[in-house]
Amino acid sequence: MTNTNTSYGTFTTNVVACLELAGISIPRKFQRWHRNGMDMVSRFNHVSFPKHVLHILGNGVFYPLAIYASLKMTEFFGVTTIPNKMEEFCHTPVFGIKPSHAIWILGRTEDNTSHKLGNLKNEFKFFELKNPDLLSELFESIFFLQGFMLLLCEKYDFTELKYVLMKKVLTISSDIIYRNAA
Repeated sequence: MTNTNTSYGTFTTNVVACLELAGISIPRKFQRWHRNGMDMVSRFNHVSFPKHVLHILGNGVFYPLAIYASLKMTEFFGVTTIPNKMEEFCHTPVFGIKPSHAIWILGRTEDNTSHKLGNLKNEFKFFELKNPDLLSELFESIFFLQGFMLLLCEKYDFTELKYVLMKKVLTISSDIIYRNAA
């Protein structure tokens, strides 16, 4: 898959930089976190590729990860993906859910919410990504999401990032981002 390692490394490096700027010391456990995140991927190899709109929900540290997963699903596969905090989702967006939409929850102990949203009869998946240590939970979840995207690429034989194949949209996007910035 083109450019994934650079994209993944940049995201992880940015997370580390932001945490350290906030005064949080990051122990250098990246190899262990990566291994643990990759081990989690195998638990979800049965998950189907969403066919239409995908809603990715998360609270706390999982909300920014839902945004990250949403961006990757769109970039890799061209899936319309909408990230939400779970509570916000249940206030309004849930009323726009169609039977063809998929719902994924990233979280640690969201059994009650998962059960209730699972009753909507949509394609539904709860990714339990808990770890008692917050930094381990964060980095293992990042590495899990990265590995999970690669699993979906392999499972569905994606060899190119979707956005790279969308030449006209890519030109427009680049035009807006890079030419108007000068």
